[in-house]
Amino acid sequence: MFRDVEKTPSFSSLEQTVIAFWKAHHIFQKSVDKPAPQGNFVFYEGPPTANGKPGVHHVISRAYKDLFVRYKTMQGHRVVRKGGWDTHGLPVELEVEKRLGFTKKSDIEAFGIAKFNELCKASVFERIQDWQAMTERIGYWLDLENAYVTYENTYIESCWWLMKSLWDRDLLFEDYRATWHCPRNNTSLSDHEVAQGYRDAEDPSVYPKFPVKTRQLIERGWLDEVHSQRSVYLLAWTTTPWTLAANVAIAINPRAIYGLFEAPTQHGEETQKDFYLLAQDLADQVFGEGNYRTLKTFSGESLVGLDYAPILQGRVPDGEDLTNAFRVWGDDSVMIDEGTGVLHIAPAYGDLDLGRKYQLPMLFSVDLLGQVYPEVKLLAASAGDGPYTGKFFKDADR
Repeated sequence: MFRDVEKTPSFSSLEQTVIAFWKAHHIFQKSVDKPAPQGNFVFYEGPPTANGKPGVHHVISRAYKDLFVRYKTMQGHRVVRKGGWDTHGLPVELEVEKRLGFTKKSDIEAFGIAKFNELCKASVFERIQDWQAMTERIGYWLDLENAYVTYENTYIESCWWLMKSLWDRDLLFEDYRATWHCPRNNTSLSDHEVAQGYRDAEDPSVYPKFPVKTRQLIERGWLDEVHSQRSVYLLAWTTTPWTLAANVAIAINPRAIYGLFEAPTQHGEETQKDFYLLAQDLADQVFGEGNYRTLKTFSGESLVGLDYAPILQGRVPDGEDLTNAFRVWGDDSVMIDEGTGVLHIAPAYGDLDLGRKYQLPMLFSVDLLGQVYPEVKLLAASAGDGPYTGKFFKDADR
């Protein structure tokens, strides 16, 4: 006999009835304990942070996870479904900082790191009941009674064990890696953390002029001796002027056509003119139609190997080899649909792939607090700290 179907059923009540049945008869545990001819399928929940409320996006991600682990269970695997709680990261720290009125990392240090950590530990589970209720309500089976917690020593020591295992197998090496970075907290950021506070910002658009030795151009037949005293520049384009002191190379597209152009020394200048090297197709966009003269055109490949002088000095780490620095390299990744077709390369601030490819050195312009290093100044500047020393890099951009 089937029960009568109500004309106006309460689907929410029906779901609660199913959940109550699962709990009363330990259905989740029975799915783990039943014979598993296919062996174990290991599943660890990618742990949420329980100091924030769960949202719809968490329901969606858990629905996808549940799909796979239920399917594996149906195939004959044992799926324990280990729950977990993420107790590290900026979301926890920022929440506590707001309560204490802190605005910078030094406030935490003055307060006491141990005391601050204890407050963070107390904060991470403030909304754990909301998470447990959501987990149960959406029918997501998960072992939360034996969940791992990332601040517990057992978890931390397991991470160190993994690191040591990788080290013992010679799978770890030291190198640079470009990451999102928060100068306020002096810490690297995940993509998720960046997205939490992302907003549009205006950056300056500048055309740095990297001096080229005229003699090289004469030897290549691009200039006559009569022009040997003229200033010639590789004209780049950047929206991050603060990285110019970290410049170590210039890249061009070897398949594109470049040119030597005569144009005003600066916008608005009518009488004084200099020579510039840049992509031919971008000359109108850079100088404006009719505001320049084309002296010669040639393939980008012919620019490779050209030496130039940097605009600013940067911090040179001890032992850094500058043999391959301040030279033009050809790379197909250089775009010629905007800018100048002349790419300023600063491996320390995002151009790591090109840096490794051409074995370029690593120079630095700002520290991890976003403050400009004392070494940053013009090449011809007198001894002593540069004029931007200690400035926040965005302020120095202005």
